[in-house]
Amino acid sequence: MDLTLAKVTPLLAKPPSAAQTPRVEGWLAGLKVLLDNRYGDKLTSALEPLFLVFVADALQRRLDKLKQMIDSEGAGPFSARWNPASSLGAWFLQGELDEMDSVTGGGGTRTYRTAAPDSVRFGNLSRCSIWEEEGIDVPFS
Repeated sequence: MDLTLAKVTPLLAKPPSAAQTPRVEGWLAGLKVLLDNRYGDKLTSALEPLFLVFVADALQRRLDKLKQMIDSEGAGPFSARWNPASSLGAWFLQGELDEMDSVTGGGGTRTYRTAAPDSVRFGNLSRCSIWEEEGIDVPFS
């Protein structure tokens, strides 16, 4: 997927200013790497419009971060309560990631924990037959 400012600008609520444009282009390059790494060849031209909407929303949040990232603020900057979307490392909200995972076939994946083999769980305790042959009386716990 080719992320360019020309493709994303129509989807933004307010186009970036001339001073913000180099920063936004840098963000787009980073987002391209992030999306390519996460979804790879699942990013098809059919899904590009959907991903562009999510990228535009992420960019708009980043551009408006001072307005949208603080839930409440008291006296001074030391008493600001930041909302969960304020993380600088998190480009997309959890719901957006779930939706992108779902349309690319990665959603709904579950993992199940299974027991390890006895030799791993119990170590030498699973070798009771050897102890019996050697006459060692150690209770199995």
